[in-house]
Amino acid sequence: MERKVLVVVVVVLMALRCTANKIRGNGEIAIDMQMCGTDDDCRPTPTCHPMHCINQEFVTKFDPEQVCTAVYMCNAAYTTWDCACLDGVCTNLNVDRKDC
Repeated sequence: MERKVLVVVVVVLMALRCTANKIRGNGEIAIDMQMCGTDDDCRPTPTCHPMHCINQEFVTKFDPEQVCTAVYMCNAAYTTWDCACLDGVCTNLNVDRKDC
């Protein structure tokens, strides 16, 4: 019984650690995942309504969403055209849109 509990605890901690490397508790992406050299390096985070852009090297580190709503958010980065490398950081070009 104790071994089963220990195994469950270890698995949960490992899962939490993997998630923490992706998105921090405040919803921000770790800066090392946002570093870039050109616009071609940047992609939207693979989530339903991505508010962040990341270096394409890290896209596979995210588990794709299983279910998404049909809501369109005009300040989300849905395509690679919505992302750019600004000052060495992948940036969502729509995030500050006021016209939506």
